Amino acid sequence: MRPSSLTWEHKSRGLIELPSPDYSRRGAIRGIGFAAWLSCKAATNRLSIPRRLGLLVLALALPLNLIIVGTIWGLVERADDAQRTGLLYATRSIAAGVDAGLEKFIALAESLARSPVLLDQNLDAFEAEARREFPQGTGAWVLVADANGQQLMNTLTQPGEPLPRRNPPGIEAQQQALATNGIVVSDVMRGAMTHDWVVSIEVPIFKKGQPFRSLGRKAGT
Repeated sequence: MRPSSLTWEHKSRGLIELPSPDYSRRGAIRGIGFAAWLSCKAATNRLSIPRRLGLLVLALALPLNLIIVGTIWGLVERADDAQRTGLLYATRSIAAGVDAGLEKFIALAESLARSPVLLDQNLDAFEAEARREFPQGTGAWVLVADANGQQLMNTLTQPGEPLPRRNPPGIEAQQQALATNGIVVSDVMRGAMTHDWVVSIEVPIFKKGQPFRSLGRKAGT
């Protein structure tokens, strides 16, 4: 048996030779690693003191900058969340105010629509009543139109002044109110006479079970 090999005895087949481990390769790897470490150490030793300080500052500044960027990003995210929460609260407050105003206007329109003089052919008595409720300059007015959309009375104008036909959005809201026999609140639209943005509350008027007129309660936005 050679001194450079290991043997393993098998019961049935005698001796089997196993190759010995090659320690020369491990030594070469360790030698390469040690040489690389010496090379890096020598390169570092050749650096001047200012360069070493610069590398030290860079090594310390990079993590610090990452921390600062992360902190700023978190502050921005929290500021955005706070701003969104504030806008949502303001929107809900405005919506609640608009709903309360619409409910008030709907109640006033229903009260006017129950007036018996609204069914008369002559609307002078109803016009006087409507003008007392909604004088000019209040930002709200009342109009009465026939089933075809022709205005018969409008508190926004002077008594006896010629009145135009309602605009298409107003006629559409009026027809919907007459068809459903219920109050209809229109979308925001341009007024036919003021050309401002207004909201119309349409109350259908029936006479002997047939569509007769429509009372429109308008308010500027």
